[in-house]
Amino acid sequence: MQINYTQHVAFIAHRHCLTQLVDRVVALVHAIALRLFQWMEQIKECLLGSSSYVQIIQGSQDGCYGGCNLDRVKEVFARLIANRAYGVTFDERHLSPQLSGGACSSMALEFIDQYLNQQVRIAANPVSELQSLGAAFRTCSDELRIRQAAFNAICSHPHEVSLDFKRDKVAALLGFHQRQIVYSSDEVVLSDANDRVGQIFRNLPRGVFVIRAIDPCVNHKGEFHGHSMALINESWGKFLYDPNFGLYQLKGDGIQAIQKWLSRVNSFFHIPNVRFYQVT
Repeated sequence: MQINYTQHVAFIAHRHCLTQLVDRVVALVHAIALRLFQWMEQIKECLLGSSSYVQIIQGSQDGCYGGCNLDRVKEVFARLIANRAYGVTFDERHLSPQLSGGACSSMALEFIDQYLNQQVRIAANPVSELQSLGAAFRTCSDELRIRQAAFNAICSHPHEVSLDFKRDKVAALLGFHQRQIVYSSDEVVLSDANDRVGQIFRNLPRGVFVIRAIDPCVNHKGEFHGHSMALINESWGKFLYDPNFGLYQLKGDGIQAIQKWLSRVNSFFHIPNVRFYQVT
């Protein structure tokens, strides 16, 4: 049977619409599952309480799914290319006007950038100032959704070999803010070494960190999927920002809190491989 040009165009258009529909259904299912998980965690905290952390600002990634202005995505893409790390690049073929996988990296990195711009004032009155900062991160914004759509084009460079691809991917994203990584921890596999998380956390230098947790695989990104969070580790306090849940103050030395938190995140998303990256 011969298919004419009009039929072929109609088929392509139908397949494109079907792909968009599937993406939206997947995003909706993910959003519902995440919201149920959030509610379960909140009920658990209400009934049992937490001896290791206290919520300062409730947050979510509401608003992270949906359309993006592709021209703006390309502007962010160009900025990322201009500031990329060696061995890492961004592939325009992966740009999309539709975001369906969350915006945790753009949200966490923006939180870190704003914290670094205000850290002197925050240090003088941490909880109050972080409440003010965190209020802007209760949900995702259009701008952060656009950035994440560009971030998602990240991949290994075809002609350069990174000596630490996981680290350099985070460095490449931080290039948008013209920030740098000055320390990176060893990688921990949560299912095997929860105590190791405590050891690494105890020895972290003072400062602010990206916590990046991934499910690794062999592909252009080196992972199936991942999750980004922000950690403030200072003498005057320890705080965790998770784009899915909000901003928390970690009690005591913070070790029990970070072990519990990363274990819970892994149980939901299956992202067992974790590293801490200090940002300046």
